Amino acid sequence: MQKSWGYLKEDGTFDGLVGELQRKQVDYGSSPLFVRVDRGTVIEYGRKTWSLGSAFIFRQPKIKGSADVFLKPLSTSIWILTLVAAALMIIALKLSHTGEKMSKHLGKSMENSWSLFVINAVAAFCQQGLTAVPYFLAGRIIILNLFVFSLIIYQFYSASLVSHLLIQPRSDIKTVSDILQSNMKVGCEDILYNKDYFIYTTDKSHKHMYKKLMRTTNNSFLEPAEGIRLVNKGGYAFHVELVTGYPIIQKTFSNRHICELNQVPLFGNRPMHTNLQKHSPFRDIVHRLAEHGILHREILFWHPKKPECNQAEKMFNVIGFDYFCPALFVLGCGMLISLGKCPYGTRRGLPGGDRRKKMSFVHLSIDLPSSIIFKSKVMCVRQEFLLICLAINYKKNA
Repeated sequence: MQKSWGYLKEDGTFDGLVGELQRKQVDYGSSPLFVRVDRGTVIEYGRKTWSLGSAFIFRQPKIKGSADVFLKPLSTSIWILTLVAAALMIIALKLSHTGEKMSKHLGKSMENSWSLFVINAVAAFCQQGLTAVPYFLAGRIIILNLFVFSLIIYQFYSASLVSHLLIQPRSDIKTVSDILQSNMKVGCEDILYNKDYFIYTTDKSHKHMYKKLMRTTNNSFLEPAEGIRLVNKGGYAFHVELVTGYPIIQKTFSNRHICELNQVPLFGNRPMHTNLQKHSPFRDIVHRLAEHGILHREILFWHPKKPECNQAEKMFNVIGFDYFCPALFVLGCGMLISLGKCPYGTRRGLPGGDRRKKMSFVHLSIDLPSSIIFKSKVMCVRQEFLLICLAINYKKNA
């Protein structure tokens, strides 16, 4: 039993399995070997019996949320056209309400500020109702077009946003260079042919990968079970032989993590051949095994299948706080701006006849039509709020 397949030493001889074949200590090796020029001078290769498949296995990194997620459903040109259309409708509503205000039928107490029409437009795009219905036919036509237009935009926007958040994103990591540019940590199976490949390869990205493996403080060459365990945690890419890694993944990974797996080959599938002494009479044995189908049966038996993602049990992507944070930021900014716009006012005509006592509370004024403000429920809340504030103010001044 040898721990090495056979690599050239400084004295010109080979260690491991190739060395024993060179010294005629064994007739043939049960483990297939890669075809190498230096080995071909001392041993003889037979039929291909195995195909070595290895790759970097990792869980697909999650895309960090940003404010762009709320802008992605629509292109830049659509956003510009939507804003232009909304501005034109606001202007049209302003002109229509101005005409209604000048009409003899409605009087001049009707609300006609620009902020009202902006709020109405935003309410229409958010699928909310309006504070007042236009009296003229022209204004109602404008409102109808505004609602139809906002409904179409809202449906496209909400459907695109939900699909973007819930559908599994496609992997942008397809090469070794992509792995190097990502924030993932890397590791490699602790086996001789991996180290030998990194030493003699001429590929620049593979050379950079080897330097990254050697730069880490901890040992990056790990046992397969340990490397796969780190892959299961996420943020880690581990290079391993697939026939070794697949069974471990099947036993230890959940279906959700299996669905998130991705793999990038380092050197692809490499054929491996039987190895014998020079002019060995056992050469034809392997050929007969292949002709009778025994070799194909053994390959099917020892090659495990790739773990499959069960789509029926697949869970939706979890929406984290990083996606929701921009919405909270907008809400917080709006609250701060609204508090900054609230004036500190005074009230006259206080009960008890003392009009010199000033109110020390913040009066929250909302630019809404009078028909909404003086509804019965709103009046009750405002009166209760005023009574409480008056009681606190008098108690302080007493």
